[in-house]
Amino acid sequence: MSDAIDRITSHWRTRARMRKIEVPEWGITIHYRPPNIAQRINLEKALKERGDHAAAVEAVLLLALDEQGRRIFSDGHRAELMHEADPDVIVRVAGELMQGPDPEAVEKN
Repeated sequence: MSDAIDRITSHWRTRARMRKIEVPEWGITIHYRPPNIAQRINLEKALKERGDHAAAVEAVLLLALDEQGRRIFSDGHRAELMHEADPDVIVRVAGELMQGPDPEAVEKN
């Protein structure tokens, strides 16, 4: 049984390699991994309860990482991102963060 879970988690680690996106408007590089099931549940809850834009802010809060894999933003940044950040940039960045692994890139690795 543990062999199966080892294979499952190994498969995810291969697919969930760190990626990065440049956000020129903010002058930063955001590193990220595709969202796992627990993160997707949180984001779907935000979408259902508070709508598209609130879910986009949650995606940025939850998924944006630094080079070491630590969150860039804390939950305390939510209000600033909701009220003082360009909504178009938030939505674009969230969309990129939510994309799953590129199957071709996974095959090459």
